Amino acid sequence: MKRSPNNQLWNAECGLRIRGGRYARSQSAILLSRLSGWDYNPPSAIRIPHSRRGGFNLVETLVATMILSGAVLTLGAIGTNALSSTRLHRHYEIAASLIDRQLCAIDYAGIDQFIEAGQMEGVYEDFEPGYQWSVATEYRNVDDLYLVTITAAWLEGSRPYSITAQTMLDGSGAVTDTSASTESGGQQTQ
Repeated sequence: MKRSPNNQLWNAECGLRIRGGRYARSQSAILLSRLSGWDYNPPSAIRIPHSRRGGFNLVETLVATMILSGAVLTLGAIGTNALSSTRLHRHYEIAASLIDRQLCAIDYAGIDQFIEAGQMEGVYEDFEPGYQWSVATEYRNVDDLYLVTITAAWLEGSRPYSITAQTMLDGSGAVTDTSASTESGGQQTQ
């Protein structure tokens, strides 16, 4: 083997040029190696020069863009559904709070006085989107108990929603009539 002036190794018998660890064969070297019966053709040794540069072609770029846009649209849809369900759950929470408020008022005044007053439905306009409530009572003939069913309803867009609660209340309320107890000789408490 000889060295050429530009630091290439040259094997004169087979025409194999070695430069920087890469092998290249000329047409005459291939012909010479076949005539001599010695075939040196390892697949890693042959390096064919590429005429085009490496990179992505148009189809690969379009497929990657479509996959990325699908992922972004999916994440956007998930976010939108999460926001709308959060808003709906907030409305359910407000409705349950209003039912609790109305039941406390009924229990405080007493179910008998509430039935005598006759106001069995109403509207809460303080909260959006405007909640309507209605109360149904049923006397149970056991220990002066009433079954109280209260429903709060509202509209979300054009779709109606409602929540219902049931409880048992006794006929007496937290507020007692003190004037009747003083007339019968009882002592009034402060």
